[in-house]
Amino acid sequence: MSKPVILFDADGFLLDFATPALRVASEIVSRERHGIIDPHYFKVEDFITWNLFDKIGKEHERECYIEYEKAGFCAAFEPYPGAVEGVREAQKMADVVVVTSPLHSPTWCHERKQSLFTHFGIPAQNVI
Repeated sequence: MSKPVILFDADGFLLDFATPALRVASEIVSRERHGIIDPHYFKVEDFITWNLFDKIGKEHERECYIEYEKAGFCAAFEPYPGAVEGVREAQKMADVVVVTSPLHSPTWCHERKQSLFTHFGIPAQNVI
């Protein structure tokens, strides 16, 4: 009998996309608005929708995405507290598959698969 499959989302569930994304947005917006670079200008708790640009401003979207799509950005995401242990427990009873939506970056998919393997032991073939 085969094991059941559990699907996990990568960003916002296993890996922290918000903190580095908001750091980039904070630097861009604070520089424009105040002439200083403040990496803590925006905080996660300031956001009530999943779309960061509802608060950051659509006019900053392209500049942020240029930074988000650079090599190394995705690779630097850290697991959320308890995520590694949660995946380990799930792997005891099921096959774990991660679903994710990559940005338009030549390195994003490779970095995502490598990060999921490094942090969680999830092989590349289990990343969709």
